[in-house]
Amino acid sequence: MGWRDWPYWLRGGIITSLISIQIIWLFSYFSNFLGWGNNLFAYLAWPLFAALFGLASVENGDVLTAFFGLVSGIILTLLIYFLLGAILGAIYGRSNNKKRSLAIIIIILFLTLVSLAYYLKEPSLPEGSEDCKSPLNKLQKDFNSNRCYLDLAINNQDYQVCNNIKPDKEYVALDAENYKWFCYEEVAHAKNDPSICDLIPEKTYNRFRETHQKDACYLWFKLCDKIQNQEWKESCLGYN
Repeated sequence: MGWRDWPYWLRGGIITSLISIQIIWLFSYFSNFLGWGNNLFAYLAWPLFAALFGLASVENGDVLTAFFGLVSGIILTLLIYFLLGAILGAIYGRSNNKKRSLAIIIIILFLTLVSLAYYLKEPSLPEGSEDCKSPLNKLQKDFNSNRCYLDLAINNQDYQVCNNIKPDKEYVALDAENYKWFCYEEVAHAKNDPSICDLIPEKTYNRFRETHQKDACYLWFKLCDKIQNQEWKESCLGYN
């Protein structure tokens, strides 16, 4: 019984498993150059990634556990891609127009990989406020508009950019108002301009406590006389 006599689901599973090894290796190799880090590798081969992560944390003497975890990760990764290929192979086998079905499957897989790569791509430093508003940038996993405005304000040394920071549910400990003043402080550091600290309110709060953002700004510049919080002022004087 030759290869062509095998059922389509079996051929699809084998082909996809073999191709997946090459795809995972290629994407992992180029991931750091394209700003993806290990994120894409973790998504394409999460059982193997989990096994390697566990391998790094295993004690030196437990070689058997490390070996078992690595082999299990490889087998489970290949099994997942085999099942995916088997499903695609079965769909391909039932199609009346094989060439068209193959083209559609390849296009869908390619678009899926490109979309996943873009989703996992590390956000680049913004060049203008339009980058922080871009709907395409918001599709990236680690993109955050408030963080974008913070980076933009620091890069341009312009505290007024901080006023674009809005409430964001991702920042639990830092509400928008406090994060804005934190942005002011960071711009003051970047510009080496303590006068920006004067623009921060006397009292600032996150959702849990008073943050003393203004005092923190003065503390960085060692302007001890301007610090209101007595404990912080004593700390500042102690540094000097």
